Amino acid sequence: MASGGELSEGLPRFEYRKFDLDFKGLDLSNLCMTYIFVVGAEKTGKTTLVDPLTTRSTTDPFLPSFEHIGEFIRMTELGMIILRLLELKIENLGMPEILLTCRIRKHIFLFVYAFDDSTTLRFLYKNWIAPVKRVFSTVTTIMLGNKSDLKKDSEFRTRNPIYSDECILCYKEYFDVHFVFECSALTGDQLDFVFCVIALVGNKVKPS
Repeated sequence: MASGGELSEGLPRFEYRKFDLDFKGLDLSNLCMTYIFVVGAEKTGKTTLVDPLTTRSTTDPFLPSFEHIGEFIRMTELGMIILRLLELKIENLGMPEILLTCRIRKHIFLFVYAFDDSTTLRFLYKNWIAPVKRVFSTVTTIMLGNKSDLKKDSEFRTRNPIYSDECILCYKEYFDVHFVFECSALTGDQLDFVFCVIALVGNKVKPS
C-alpha cells in the first residue's frame, strides 16, 4: 500500500544494529529520547515486527507488569529510541498508568492490528487509539496493518470488507493518525520503509 507515499521517494535503507545496554546507573533524564510504544492484541505480530532491531533488557524498574513485554533499546545517530511492547489483554482495557506519567520528550505510538482478525482493529481503536489521542496532545501515531501477505488471496477483500483498499484509505482520517502502513512481519515486506519513517520521525529529520 502506498499510504504515506509522499515519503516513499528518496528514503535511505535503514540499517539495524543491536546494542546490549544496561539501565543501571544510566542517567536518561537529559537525553533526547523518543519513546515508541508498540501496541497490539495477541498474535498480531508485534515481537516479530520489531525483532530485527531490538535487544531485550529486563533491568528497567519502570517496566509494567505484563505477561508479554520486552524493553528494547537501540541507538540512533541523533539520540536514543526506546521501544516497549504492550500486550492488549481482556482484563487490561485501558492504558497503563505509565503512559499517563511519561516524561520522555517524544512519543510514537505504533498501533498494530492483524489482517486475519478484524476484532484486533476495533479493539485497538476503542481501547488505545482514542484514549491516546485524548491524553497526548503532541504524539505521532502510526497504524500498521500486519500480515499483509494474507491480502494476496483474491477472496480476502470479499470476506473482509473492513480491509478493502477503500476502507484502508479512510483509516488515516477516521482514526486521526499520522501514517497508515501495511506490512508483513513474516515476509519482511515493507518493514524497511516503515522503520525508516519511524527513525526519521524520532530523529526529527524531514525527508526530502
